[in-house]
Amino acid sequence: MKRILLIALSVIAFAACTKKDNEDTKHPKELQGTWVYENSKLPDGKLFTEIITSKQMQCAKENKYIFYGEFFTSEEHTLKGDDCEKKNATVKYFVENSKLCLQGANGVVLKAYDIVSITPTQFIFKYDNEFKAFLRSQIPYDPTLKEKGYTIDDILNVTITYRKQ
Repeated sequence: MKRILLIALSVIAFAACTKKDNEDTKHPKELQGTWVYENSKLPDGKLFTEIITSKQMQCAKENKYIFYGEFFTSEEHTLKGDDCEKKNATVKYFVENSKLCLQGANGVVLKAYDIVSITPTQFIFKYDNEFKAFLRSQIPYDPTLKEKGYTIDDILNVTITYRKQ
């Protein structure tokens, strides 16, 4: 009887230490939901609000990220003339080695963001080197950045904070 009890306790202890089958580390539950833009900090500690116009900042504050299941929707707003232009994109995503990876419709995976931290109320990330290279090719030259003492690389090394809505 003692032997059976000892075996049963060993099985229970082993089962308690194994990873749960339903635990999804590629789509963390902490990310699920809607995230709204809070702020962006440059490498020197300055906030974006200190170097961009109030109209540009107004557009940035409308940005949202939505995580649901294995899908990621970005709702990003950029200033075009006097209006905020909205662009939506939905792709599959997964998290691997503290990187938020986005999978395009063609199956190509872009390791887009380095996750700095995720809490139930805050998501902080940086652009991954691969994504920075892509963005660098897409961002037009802006002489006002140089006037303020910044380069495109400074801007791409920003830390971005979103809060849970």
